[in-house]
Amino acid sequence: YNIHWCKGNDGVYDVPRVAEVIKASKPDLVALQEIDVNCERSGRRHEIRMLAEETGLAARFGPTQHWEGGLFGNGVLSKLPIHDVHIQPLPYTESTEELATYPRGAVAAVVEAPNGRRLRFISTHFQHNVPEDRLAEAKAINAHFAADDPATDAMGAEAAALPTILAGDLNAKPGDDPIVELQKKWT
Repeated sequence: YNIHWCKGNDGVYDVPRVAEVIKASKPDLVALQEIDVNCERSGRRHEIRMLAEETGLAARFGPTQHWEGGLFGNGVLSKLPIHDVHIQPLPYTESTEELATYPRGAVAAVVEAPNGRRLRFISTHFQHNVPEDRLAEAKAINAHFAADDPATDAMGAEAAALPTILAGDLNAKPGDDPIVELQKKWT
């Protein structure tokens, strides 16, 4: 759920409205993108904490960049107990005067299902305006979280053996290069 730092399509900034959308779906897990934490534009609010409080879900934040005196990035909300978290930077093209880009990353959480089994849930956000970055980010996700050798997994071999859900704003459609790349490792 790309929350666009809780600013709706109507231009209104409203954290409780985003929380209501989340609560209405009664989720076990939520992947969030474009979260502000203590940024000037959002009134120095800690959006992930506010969303956790308003939804009753546990939260973890994976910052990808400093922004307006705070942090900006991805997050996970979970109804399930969270046991471990890993923040993984992803490749991106540096911003220039001609091209605005943003650092990218993934936040992975190991959670415990009601049956006691653990699983891994990953929230990510791929670059919106550089197709080559999206492909590189997909390759990095595969390398960090779906490697052929579990010992090279970003969270270790034990986490690599867990069922894993990858979610996020991939800025791509079925058949696009990043999706094709991800489908080499993900179903």
